[in-house]
Amino acid sequence: ALLRDDGAAPHTVDSAAKKAYTANTYRTATLEFSRRVAANPDLADLRRMNDRVLILGGGVPLKVGEEVIGAIGVGGTPSLEMDEGCAKSGADRIQDRLR
Repeated sequence: ALLRDDGAAPHTVDSAAKKAYTANTYRTATLEFSRRVAANPDLADLRRMNDRVLILGGGVPLKVGEEVIGAIGVGGTPSLEMDEGCAKSGADRIQDRLR
């Protein structure tokens, strides 16, 4: 599913999708993962794994127990931390419906 607010810049759709893809692929929130990559130069090549990976805050995995079943990605707020906060809020709102 995709939601886009009126006036959101076109690139936010792509960045949100890539953040969700990245959170799903690496099974972790992208803000935390981006900090791990920044702190460990050996992980830098993960940024170029493919053109769908975007290691910036705003992606969170959706889990049932420990199993990742999808992800939410948000782009377009004034900061990566806000993107991630919005994604986490969305995940929290639907968590009880995930199976």
